[in-house]
Amino acid sequence: ISHAQWPSTITKDNSVLVVIFPNGLIPVFYFIQDPIKKAEVKAYVDQYISDNSVKLFNKKTNIHRLHDKKGSNHIYTTEPANESLLGYDYEGVSFQAFSYLAPGTRPVYRYLNSKSSDHLFTMEPKLSQGFIKDPFIGGDNVFEKIAFYAFESEAPGTKPIFSSKKTKGNNTHQLLTADITEHQNALKNGYADEGIVFYAY
Repeated sequence: ISHAQWPSTITKDNSVLVVIFPNGLIPVFYFIQDPIKKAEVKAYVDQYISDNSVKLFNKKTNIHRLHDKKGSNHIYTTEPANESLLGYDYEGVSFQAFSYLAPGTRPVYRYLNSKSSDHLFTMEPKLSQGFIKDPFIGGDNVFEKIAFYAFESEAPGTKPIFSSKKTKGNNTHQLLTADITEHQNALKNGYADEGIVFYAY
């Protein structure tokens, strides 16, 4: 069968949008009667699909932690080199999450307190609408960006990320950590326990 002339016969009047529903495709080898040829074509099609398949891997990214000792402010970022972090000390990788909306994840929003320059990280979506008044912080928090994406509940391979806060004057320092010992030490040093705020790697 030659299809060489077929494309030239397509017009706006005779073309039809074909919708393929789930499980609506029939393999080409289904129409072959000869069992030997059918098996050969099936083997070829299976191999072709295997060789040309696009495989999606959920690639995790490092969440780097930096500390502004002057203001007692921690910041968590996927790209420390692209942030304006003059005066911050690098403390290493705190945990791993995603820089995109991977299946099952939700955005973790980053806010900046306009008065104290403290950062707040939360999954609370209503905060992303602009200015909010948080009675715990006692200042206006401005949405900066989505910091990263994490899981709201436990997923295979993830670990809990604990949050604690310490308020002094207008400053509120939030500490995120996957290290339960670090979290417990913070609570012994006057931090308020916020418990598990999300799950990451």
